[in-house]
Amino acid sequence: MKTVYYQQYGSPQVLSLKEMPKPVPGAGEVLVKIHAANVNYGDIAARNFGNISASEFNMPGILMLFARLSFGWKKPKRNLLGSEFSGEIESVGENVTLFKPGDQVFGYTGMNMGTHAEYLCVKENAAIDIKPSRLSHYEAAALPSVG
Repeated sequence: MKTVYYQQYGSPQVLSLKEMPKPVPGAGEVLVKIHAANVNYGDIAARNFGNISASEFNMPGILMLFARLSFGWKKPKRNLLGSEFSGEIESVGENVTLFKPGDQVFGYTGMNMGTHAEYLCVKENAAIDIKPSRLSHYEAAALPSVG
């Protein structure tokens, strides 16, 4: 699958296209073929986290320490940005009861990131739900955290 990948903090030039293996859903997970994902301030801050000041972080200073530990001190721990998505369930893992292949869904991965890719595995009980039919995938992908 194609992804937008980064291995170091910095400007948009640190982003590159990278081919990665398509994920396989585990027990209790669904595989989503992503149709739309957005880019918001959180993605920009995470991409440039090594250079961001406390005032640009837009949260209380003490949280910056915890964010640095979570995202990575000198380089990113997670190499795929994006936390909001809309797409279609392609397959489901064992014991999944809330979704089935073909369901149109949207959701939010939070600090787990990873939506800037063609596919994403998420737990069925994560922040994911059926996409309202009146919304396009682009509109639904913009809703979960910043909508």
